[in-house]
Amino acid sequence: MKSILLGLMMVIAVNALGQDKQPYTYVMEDGTVLPASSLDSLNRAWGQGRVMLQHTAEDDKKGIMHVVKMSDAMMQLFLQKATENKMKLMAMVGKPAPAFSLKDMSGKSWTLDQLKGRVVVLNFWFTSCPPCIAEMPDLNGLVHQYPPAKVVFLALTFNDADQVKKFLETHVFDYTILPSSGEVDKSYAISSWPASFVIGKGGKILLAAESGPELVKQVKSTIDKEL
Repeated sequence: MKSILLGLMMVIAVNALGQDKQPYTYVMEDGTVLPASSLDSLNRAWGQGRVMLQHTAEDDKKGIMHVVKMSDAMMQLFLQKATENKMKLMAMVGKPAPAFSLKDMSGKSWTLDQLKGRVVVLNFWFTSCPPCIAEMPDLNGLVHQYPPAKVVFLALTFNDADQVKKFLETHVFDYTILPSSGEVDKSYAISSWPASFVIGKGGKILLAAESGPELVKQVKSTIDKEL
């Protein structure tokens, strides 16, 4: 069961949910279906940081999000896990990037070894992740600032190709998308989404970052220093 805490990313997540073209169904614990436009009001009613969205892989296929109210104990645990996740990402900086071999939506194979000599930017995301969707326009803007011969942008998702294809009917993501990345997610210590990495020309991780208002600036600065 994956969880998205709206209170900690309220501006990003709720705006994404409200503007998203994909028809998610938001279901309360008592079975009531809630319109996406009510999530902001619900967050205010329950208290900032109390609204959490939970979903399974099967829910993803059906476009369902379960709306859960966070208890104090759940909030404490969630914040603890968030801190641990961030520390795991930071610990990877300066180390060799884990190898991977995945195919894109066209069936082309991509390995990290074949990309040495170029800067590689990775984004870990999934199709029903509101903050992932919210940062896509800014990430798309990055792609067009660098020639593919020098910088490669790859988007890794544990969703399968069919799920991604459906997602792309209503969304634009200009990274090269590599579906079915579940095992690679584990090797990069991904336990919260989205997450971005910049890998240097020699194969070492230069940046590991969670989503946030400074993300694009961080990624761009790291790329520019490496080129």
